[in-house]
Amino acid sequence: MGIYDDLVERLERAEARISSLEENEHFLHDLISNPHLSPSQKLAMLVARDAIQKTGQSIEQLVEVDIAALGKSMGASRFTAGRAVTELAKMGGLAREARTEVSEGRNGKKKYRTRILLGLTIWTGKPASIRPTEPRNHGGKREQCEKCGGENLEVYEAYICQDCGHIHHAELKKETKGRHGRIRREELDNGHD
Repeated sequence: MGIYDDLVERLERAEARISSLEENEHFLHDLISNPHLSPSQKLAMLVARDAIQKTGQSIEQLVEVDIAALGKSMGASRFTAGRAVTELAKMGGLAREARTEVSEGRNGKKKYRTRILLGLTIWTGKPASIRPTEPRNHGGKREQCEKCGGENLEVYEAYICQDCGHIHHAELKKETKGRHGRIRREELDNGHD
């Protein structure tokens, strides 16, 4: 093989590596910016995807995954990891199958072991499109702005004249926080946008 052929081969490998890194960067951006997934679901998706890809399996081919090891890689318990993987499978982000094996244990009692198999789906590569069947609702029902639909509302205690609508005194309630977690004190105007 000549020098030219060696350089062409090295260039092709470098281009393939760059393409792979760019694809991974887009995946990470889409995954992190998906507001419909919890942080544990995002970590589970990332760690499970990497573990499955290392085996070389293609879409819908299942691989046995140790959920406890997955949780350790996530910095979470096996229960959190198992719940996140199950939720991702319900959303179509991962293929999941549980196989329970029964064997003879001590004193003739049956011993059960559940093996979890995971696989990639067409949605694994499109994390921005993954949506839960029911929206997340941590903290209960949220009030929304009638104008823009936003949920970043502040609660004020106000004294309003019932005859003319004049606002005499308006104070931000202490438990209300703004978008960035700090309490903002703003005066209400009479326009009530």
